[in-house]
Amino acid sequence: MIPFGDQLRCFVAAALSAAGIKRHFARGFVMRSGFQFAIASLVLSVVTLSGACSPRLSEPVTVEELEIVSEDVADVSPQLQELRKRRVEELAEACTILQRQYESGVIPLEQLLSAQAQLAEAEVEAAETPQARVAVLEKLLALSKEHVQVVQGRVDSGNTSTVDLLLARAALTSIEIKLLQAKEELESP
Repeated sequence: MIPFGDQLRCFVAAALSAAGIKRHFARGFVMRSGFQFAIASLVLSVVTLSGACSPRLSEPVTVEELEIVSEDVADVSPQLQELRKRRVEELAEACTILQRQYESGVIPLEQLLSAQAQLAEAEVEAAETPQARVAVLEKLLALSKEHVQVVQGRVDSGNTSTVDLLLARAALTSIEIKLLQAKEELESP
């Protein structure tokens, strides 16, 4: 059996990979969109809370270290869209299993929230219309609010620092920004 810390490290590596984050030598991180930065922030704060994150991964990344490459959904090949849909299905199945494990007390809430955030990010990528993107971002916003409440509870009980709460709130704000941008895009002619 693999120790939980090692499982969580593998999970985090997969989450960061799913969020489109790649390591580059001195440049820091390369991400495909600001939304993925928000997802990565959410995942990193969850992992930092659980104590399974290395100090380097939890260091903040500056805007100068990010390279943003936009991708329009309309320009996506059918094969790529099919792969994205398959990823959503796989993550949805994983979330269902993790939900049962959480309800049985086998895994912590943070692990379930991380998986749900990955699912929401995959759903945003797979969204074929701006309306679908807005709906998924609203779902992710609700998850992020729940995450902030969990972190607030940990701060109140003395199990984590205020910095973790600030990071969770910043991730929430990033998602709010993306949602507002998606709604504005929806309203523009």
